[in-house]
Amino acid sequence: MSWRSLTIAACLSILVIEFTDNVASKAVASDREAAQQLVAEALHREIYGLQADRDRLLTEAIQADPDYAPARWHHGFVLVGADWSRVYESPGIIGTDSLLATYRKHREELGDTLDGHWELAEWCRERGMPDQRRAHLTRVLDFDPNHEEARTELGFQLSNGQWIHTEELLRQSERESSRQEALEAWRERMLALRADLGHSSLETRLRAASAIRSITSAAAIPAVEECISTHSQTASMLALEAIASMPEQDAVDSIIRHSVFSPWPEVRDEASLRLKSLPHERFVPRLLAEMYTPLESRTAVRQVNGRLFYQHAFAREGQDQRQVLFFNSIYRRRVIPGANGNETLSRAFADSFATAVQLQQSAQQQNAFTTLLNERIARVLNLATQQNLPANPQTWWQWWNQQNDVAIQGQKQTQQQTLTRQVVVSDQSPSSVASDGAQSQGSPRPQRVECFAAGTLVWTSSGQMPIEAIQVGDVVLSQDVETGELAYKPVVRTTIRPMEPLIKTRVGNDAFETSGGHLFWASGQGWSKARDLESGVLLHTIKGTVPVLSVESGTVAQTYNLVVADFNTYFVGAGKVLSHDVTDRQPTTKLVPGLAAY
Repeated sequence: MSWRSLTIAACLSILVIEFTDNVASKAVASDREAAQQLVAEALHREIYGLQADRDRLLTEAIQADPDYAPARWHHGFVLVGADWSRVYESPGIIGTDSLLATYRKHREELGDTLDGHWELAEWCRERGMPDQRRAHLTRVLDFDPNHEEARTELGFQLSNGQWIHTEELLRQSERESSRQEALEAWRERMLALRADLGHSSLETRLRAASAIRSITSAAAIPAVEECISTHSQTASMLALEAIASMPEQDAVDSIIRHSVFSPWPEVRDEASLRLKSLPHERFVPRLLAEMYTPLESRTAVRQVNGRLFYQHAFAREGQDQRQVLFFNSIYRRRVIPGANGNETLSRAFADSFATAVQLQQSAQQQNAFTTLLNERIARVLNLATQQNLPANPQTWWQWWNQQNDVAIQGQKQTQQQTLTRQVVVSDQSPSSVASDGAQSQGSPRPQRVECFAAGTLVWTSSGQMPIEAIQVGDVVLSQDVETGELAYKPVVRTTIRPMEPLIKTRVGNDAFETSGGHLFWASGQGWSKARDLESGVLLHTIKGTVPVLSVESGTVAQTYNLVVADFNTYFVGAGKVLSHDVTDRQPTTKLVPGLAAY
């Protein structure tokens, strides 16, 4: 065979391979699209309780694309290593049975203390138990929120006196980048529409108004707020009308901003009324998080080791934490022979007095703003929730806890920051060098409590376990309601609520006794409080739904709950019903875990 023949044959082989690869790639893409459509249809069938159809469609989805994760999750599979395993047929999640037994014994011996959890975290690290290690490091922070080693190991960074997780910092950066990109993409068009709103031609003005009303993309919100909402009351009303038609949470957040910060009272009230039709969970927590008590301050001047020490402390209370700022001034005399030391001391006192006056004026300005903000937020909340409560943060926080049957245990975490300046006071002339030593200190966080009665069975990596027996470090089956992912996650905290009247919910062969505000996932509705459930409502389970048979008064009993890492959910009862943990629920547009309403 000639070289020319060999070359032609090689080229033909390459073409055949490329053609085969292209066909295979298209087939893979086609299989993935088919699986996606089948899963979406299966979850829609779940809303209507069509269990057989749901199972059939998920089976077909797995056949079409065995590696499509949502099809596996909704069919009761978890990913263990590189393999899919049915729930409770998943060995190796947290090691061998003997390792687990040794771990539990060691946990019992060390007890629920800071040192005990730190030692357990190290013990788990040495034995390759990352979930348990994470749980115990998290528990360390309940005892000492500023435990630097635990914070670092968990991925936190100290930023402006606050510990923030690196993933949250990344998300903040990504959100800001997305916002800037959207702003650039829409700004020119919004500026043109704003100009047309002021045009002398009525036709042009009407056309611009119609164009603003027709905006449906949430990506336009930053530019609409910047260019339209600030232009005039009329323009702001048009912007609000467009934004209110968007279903995304970004739109709800924009309505909240209009309701509080618009310079026009009419716009603020209209935005508040727009919130009225939304579930409270989509806007109330965001508003309450911005309410604070007025700043309280105190001063102290004393001599320490021959130096004048001045401290000005400020404190205010937020919904979940108490914030304290210490501003310290340390005065040191620069001695010049023959100079008058009393005169130098007098100047140091004068500086401390001037500093106190300046800081107190700043506090008064801050309190004026806080009062205005609280008043505006209270008006929004009263209009949107049809309450008639004063502009008092504690009153609103208590109201929201009552709405959700939440009891708060323990003291609020204290976020403490210290700013120190070294002031050198010369016998001839003063000079200062400022140093910023910001740090944060705290106390154990308060715990929200909405719970199950003892005996409620929770599904763990080792099977069913009574909720009262679960401890920090145990691993439970959990589901991400945003993606539908099914996975085992560690318990990072447990809670106990005092005795109170409970609600009994009968579901299939189960009967759950819970506080009235405990959350279950109702397919087609989302998170629903136990007291709001009705007969016939379908509750989401690992592999479909189970109907509520009845809701009635229960016993008076002590109750228990968990905090589960990442997904904040767990499954209970023989029917494996999805339940929320004790943390605040986040706004969601999902009808079924992994299936959005739009």
